[in-house]
Amino acid sequence: MMGRSTYTDVENQRTDINLLVTEMLCMLELSISKRCQISIDLAAEKPYVTLHAEKVMQVLLNLITNAVEAIGSETGVVHVSTCVTSCSKAFLQTLFVGEALDAGDYAVVSVSDSGVGIPAENRVKIFEPYFTTKAKGHGIGLSTVQHIVAKYGGAIGVMSDEALGTTISIYFPLAAPRA
Repeated sequence: MMGRSTYTDVENQRTDINLLVTEMLCMLELSISKRCQISIDLAAEKPYVTLHAEKVMQVLLNLITNAVEAIGSETGVVHVSTCVTSCSKAFLQTLFVGEALDAGDYAVVSVSDSGVGIPAENRVKIFEPYFTTKAKGHGIGLSTVQHIVAKYGGAIGVMSDEALGTTISIYFPLAAPRA
């Protein structure tokens, strides 16, 4: 009788975040409003993480969709970038879901928009299930993002200015180099 793989074995794979970003933007290309320009800036050093690619694609879909919606009917830009950065424990503790993370190298995916920004009183609520400021929103997109990021040992940074837009950065622990 063959042994069964555990859920974790099947799910988690060493994955290039740059590739996931590129694939997601290709999938969304036709559905994004023509008023919204998409720009990308991918890390030269491929940021590898160990996770389930489809879950990270869901994170990217939610973040990019929210960024496009924040621009609304205006003309604007959504910028998606990746990088590798070294984070201190003190810095990680300032992020959402970052309380118990160890200092070290992280792959970062940032989605920025030139939209209306998030009012200060809403910033602490944006990851709550069913919280939304949209007339047709469900309020589960960012709570899903938080759940997935937490599951993979990551953290979320939010910077927003009501005049300049919002940047949401996702920090995932960098995968160990291949032997």
